[in-house]
Amino acid sequence: MRAVEQAARIACADGLVWIDTAPNYGSAHQALGPVIADHPRAMVATKTGFFTPDEGTAALRSRVLTAARVRAGHSLDPGFVRWQTERSLAAIGRIELVFVHNPEHAGLCPTELHPALGDVVAVLEEFADAGGIGGYGVATWSGFQHDAFSVSELLGLAIEAAGSGEHHLRAVQQPVGFAMARPIALSLDGRARPSWPARGA
Repeated sequence: MRAVEQAARIACADGLVWIDTAPNYGSAHQALGPVIADHPRAMVATKTGFFTPDEGTAALRSRVLTAARVRAGHSLDPGFVRWQTERSLAAIGRIELVFVHNPEHAGLCPTELHPALGDVVAVLEEFADAGGIGGYGVATWSGFQHDAFSVSELLGLAIEAAGSGEHHLRAVQQPVGFAMARPIALSLDGRARPSWPARGA
């Protein structure tokens, strides 16, 4: 925990930085709170979806997850997303972006995934409208590769949640490299557009 805080302070001392964390990154999430408070120029991204066993137990006690969902280790339930995002805000103080963490690993079939993502986007849009977070996005390892969803579909969900093109979908996060070239190929042929930030039509 001390090593995480020290590394973050060294990075922040160099100026404007992005800190990328998540509740399931062990003690790192909590360790970053004091660093973020001391460095107002640092921008913070966290995630929702995966959780540690301890957080799962807390969610069960709070009745936001069932025992079966706790065993799964991942949830897109809107009540859980709201609960986890509130906990993240309490732990780290402020959040520029909340990424929905690997929604393709939620154990949902394709016909269930899109409505579930829509519900999550609606929750995060509410947070952004209220000023609790700056925006939201999707962090995915294989969602675009396996056609679980596309950028245009995510934009559609954001527009629907916001009721207009003035939504708060800001980014997608994915691995990019020669070993995983398909997302690049999709972007070049216009079927997806990995970008920062994501822009509406």
